[in-house]
Amino acid sequence: MLQSRRKKILELYARACTVTEGLSPTELPFDCLEKASRMLSSSYSSEAAVVKTWRHLAESFGLKRDEIGGMSDGLQLFERVSTAGYSIPDLLTRLVQIERLDAVESLCVDVLGTSDVVAVVGRQSINSFHSQFVCPSQCTSPSQRCASV
Repeated sequence: MLQSRRKKILELYARACTVTEGLSPTELPFDCLEKASRMLSSSYSSEAAVVKTWRHLAESFGLKRDEIGGMSDGLQLFERVSTAGYSIPDLLTRLVQIERLDAVESLCVDVLGTSDVVAVVGRQSINSFHSQFVCPSQCTSPSQRCASV
């Protein structure tokens, strides 16, 4: 079951990378970035014993500890990697590398919209999805704001 879920999330990841090629993380709507930042905070609760935070993500981008120490959250990290020229696919790839598939799934849902996600993941997974924001299916551009559900 977990391998199947992982496979479906990785399919979403591949689609989202294609859609967002060349776009920087700060081109995503602020609500989407804020949600991802909260998910990557040290206070985020998960059933997993060890949850990688935005600091682990920063390390995966090659930032030094003193650079990371000057940041307070994932939003600052997203700004930093965008300024450095990294793209949304780069961000998603690093999230996969640090095993934060929940954050990958969340961002992919925001980028692709629910209609694309239902086709890949299935209705039950979407209904149990723990995200607060989902781009509406008519969302054609990642620059549009995510809508609250």
